Amino acid sequence: MDKNSLYKRFLKNELSEKELFIFSQWLQTKEAEEFLNEKMDFPENLEHQEAFSWNGQNLKDKILGEIQASKYSEERKNRQLWTTRIGIAASISLIIGFVFLMETNPEEPQEITPTIITKSNEPGKKTKLQLKDGSTVYLNADSEISYQEEFLSDRKVVLKGEAYFEVAKHPESPFRVFCEDLETKALGTSFNIRSFEPGVIDIVLASGSISVTGSGGEELELQPGEGVRKTSSIAPLSRYKADVEKALLWKSGILHLDKLGIEETFKRLERWYGIEIIVTGNTPKNGKFSGTFTNSETLPNVLKVLQYSTDFDFSIDGKKVNISF
Repeated sequence: MDKNSLYKRFLKNELSEKELFIFSQWLQTKEAEEFLNEKMDFPENLEHQEAFSWNGQNLKDKILGEIQASKYSEERKNRQLWTTRIGIAASISLIIGFVFLMETNPEEPQEITPTIITKSNEPGKKTKLQLKDGSTVYLNADSEISYQEEFLSDRKVVLKGEAYFEVAKHPESPFRVFCEDLETKALGTSFNIRSFEPGVIDIVLASGSISVTGSGGEELELQPGEGVRKTSSIAPLSRYKADVEKALLWKSGILHLDKLGIEETFKRLERWYGIEIIVTGNTPKNGKFSGTFTNSETLPNVLKVLQYSTDFDFSIDGKKVNISF
C-alpha cells in the first residue's frame, strides 16, 4: 500500500481498522521515521486542505485504542516508541500552523493566548449586543467594548465611552466591567457607565447591586437609584442620588441636555449625529444649554432651539457644522 497516501488519509482520520493497524506497524520502522522527518523538513509537501481536518488528540486516542484492542504485544516495550511517533506527527502539525491539543509535558503547560472580541460604534451609531452569558449591552455612539471569546469562563468587559448593561445572573461568575481605572462588579444587575473624558466616569445603578472599586483600593457598594462619580484621574469616588430615568434616556433614543456648558453640549451633538463642529468667535464662558430631543429630531432643529439660550449663527456642510458667536 502506498505509504504517502496512507499518511495523508491518517491526517484526515479516514483509515479503516485494518489500515490503521498496518499504519501503526509501519510507524515503528526506520522507513517511517525517515518519511516523517522529510515531512518535517518540507512541510509544503503537505497540502493545506488535506491537513486541515486533522485533530491530534482524537487521532492519538484512536491509535492507542486500536493498539489496546489488537492486544498489541510487548506493550510496555513499545509505549515510548509510540509516544515518539505521535510526537513527530504533532511536530508536523505545529510546523504547518495548527495547534496540537496533546500536552506532551504536564509540567510545562502550553500557554494559549485568548481571543479578544471588540465591538465599537462610530459617532452617530448606537447598537444592542447580546453576550454569550445572556447579558445585554446597549452601546452608545463613539463607544467600544472588548471581551474574551470564552466569555462564560471569565465575564470581564473593558469599556470605552458609554454603555448600559443588563447582566444575566450567574452566581459562580461575577460580571466585571473595567472602565478607565475603575472596576464595577455585578450579579443580575442593570447599570449605566459613562466615560468620554479621560479620568471622568459616571456610574448609575438601575437595579440590583454593584460594587465599584478604584485603583487605590477604595470600594463603594451601590443600591438602586444611587450613582458614583469620579471627576478626574486623581479624584476620589463620590456617591450621589441619581436620576436613573434621565441617565438612561440615551438608550431610548432621546438626547437630553441638562444645563450643560457650551463645549460639552457640542461634544454631545458630535457623538449623537456623527458630525464635526467647528466653533469661531468669542465663546461665552457661562453659556448653558438645556433641552430634550427625540432621535427623529433633525440637527438644524436642535441648533435652532439652542439658539434661544445663547446667540450664535450656524451653517451645515455635509458632516461639518460651523458655529460662530
